[in-house]
Amino acid sequence: MLRSLVGSEMCIRDRVSTQSTGVSASTPMRPQLLLLLLSIACPTMAILNVTVVPWCDNSFRVIVSLAPSRSTGAMVNRALTDANCQPQPGSSVRVGQSLTHGNMMLSRPSDQTLSLATADGDKLMDAFISQFVESSTPGFMAANLTTTPTTSQHQRIFGLGQGNWTAEGGCAANTPQWVVPLTRNGQRLKLQQRKFHVTIPFAYSTAGYGLLWNMPGAGDISVQTDGGMHWTAEATESVLDFWVTTVQQGSEPTPKNAAQIYKAYADATGHAPLLLEDASIFWQSRNRYKSSLIALSVADKYRSLGLPVGVLVMDYKNQVHDGDFAPDASCYPSVRNLSDGVRAKLNATTVFSFWPEALSDSGEYSQLQENNCLINSDLGGRAIDPTTKHCRDFIWSQFLKPRYFDQGVTSYWLDETDGEGTGIGDGDH
Repeated sequence: MLRSLVGSEMCIRDRVSTQSTGVSASTPMRPQLLLLLLSIACPTMAILNVTVVPWCDNSFRVIVSLAPSRSTGAMVNRALTDANCQPQPGSSVRVGQSLTHGNMMLSRPSDQTLSLATADGDKLMDAFISQFVESSTPGFMAANLTTTPTTSQHQRIFGLGQGNWTAEGGCAANTPQWVVPLTRNGQRLKLQQRKFHVTIPFAYSTAGYGLLWNMPGAGDISVQTDGGMHWTAEATESVLDFWVTTVQQGSEPTPKNAAQIYKAYADATGHAPLLLEDASIFWQSRNRYKSSLIALSVADKYRSLGLPVGVLVMDYKNQVHDGDFAPDASCYPSVRNLSDGVRAKLNATTVFSFWPEALSDSGEYSQLQENNCLINSDLGGRAIDPTTKHCRDFIWSQFLKPRYFDQGVTSYWLDETDGEGTGIGDGDH
């Protein structure tokens, strides 16, 4: 078993004994504990797999995993897409080896350290990968990545979304607010999405690189005053995944070429579609329209006043139960007539909102459960699972397309995507 875990070269020293570890010969050890003991016994032995995938020009996807990894391979690409650039086959990088793709060069001076530079000779950063340890979430591991500047030049860090400007949850109007500097140096941000705090785990460094933390889970990012960063994943399947990019060969890795970094980031993560013209005009929305008749009367009023409206939103409580994925027929007898009426009166788009949980008494609960599309308990029901293609296709084809899209509703309000039900979302339900 030891040989299968650490390879053909074994180095079990006397200090890793049943006496020094307090583990009896008959006590079974988990692979992660065994690997940790082996790393203590053999500090030069590599226990981390580092796979590097060229992903877009001058860019690498770096996947670090335990040997062996417990990853199930779920959400293979995560935030990355191959729609705009074709990833090349990945290569395992061992200690002492390096890899170059365009102007990006990665080397591995030690088991837990990676160095990144441009092929032109500009140093970008060093990255230290922590040991994987047992997470506070049963069945998962926790780990972190620490980047440090490799020159005396002070790096400024930008990006990371919109956060830390008000308190958690609640109503922003009733809590203190403050200005958050665009320069992120000296700040710490949570990576979990929550109300008023939109996290985008991409950082741009004025040293000439961009880094995407390609980990869809809870954690945080601490930016040091010198531009170093400390990324933490609180629960992972023994994998750390990040993507890094730099400027084109022959270009200075300075802020004047930042556009090259952001272009590569857009290519790697996907191009946003053009904003619909209606969405650039005034949105009319209130807490609730109790019926189609009320919504159409509001449309009539705007038309009589000659005021332009681009979107009319059917929000809060338009279903009988969350999880019906259909408006209440007694209040909205014809979605087609409502959509066509709003278009005729205002030339505006009708938007309906729905929620990502299904209550046990909702009309579609049993179907969702039979298709394994319900996950953890949330808000008194069970949350739908949008991470699998089967569930996305099922919900779209069976519920949303025939009941909304085919009735003229082509835009949707995806509510409760702000960590609701976690204790730090829109109230602690």
